[in-house]
Amino acid sequence: MKKIVLISASPVANGYGDQILAAAGKAAAAMGVETDTVYLRNVSLSPCLACEGCAGDGICVQDDGMKAILAEMHGADALLFAVPVYYNYMAAQAVLFLDRLYCTYRYREYKLGREKKVCVFLTCEGSDKDLLKRQIDDIMDLGSIRRSVSEYKTEVFRACEDALDAFLEGAKKIGEWATE
Repeated sequence: MKKIVLISASPVANGYGDQILAAAGKAAAAMGVETDTVYLRNVSLSPCLACEGCAGDGICVQDDGMKAILAEMHGADALLFAVPVYYNYMAAQAVLFLDRLYCTYRYREYKLGREKKVCVFLTCEGSDKDLLKRQIDDIMDLGSIRRSVSEYKTEVFRACEDALDAFLEGAKKIGEWATE
């Protein structure tokens, strides 16, 4: 059975990002796919220590929630992320998570399990869509990520309060795309 891991970087429970992930997850589950949701706000993550302890094998020396998240990611066929954007950049929870992926970058042969589809949903009020998509493109171009991703999409949802129903429909389509 295929598996999709949904990761919310929103500090707000049941905020726009959580609602968008729930819609995508529900659509995927309706296609017979197992889904698991990780809320970064509920996971104990420490900042990267830049100790280089991961250089030899890609395994971070810290014993916190990141190990369980990476295990979930390894077993997934697709990864869907919801990330709020504040001041034209991703929320602190997302930045901390991305920084902790350094262990996957530092070990040059690291791969997040089998190749997988990835979608990043960005929620914001007025940020420039092209700028935000370029930021995600830069992340996806990192070696450990590029080796692990078969296809990715970035969806930017602006002014969610005004268009939430349309965004939820778009998220359902992404949930179906992730199961293909």
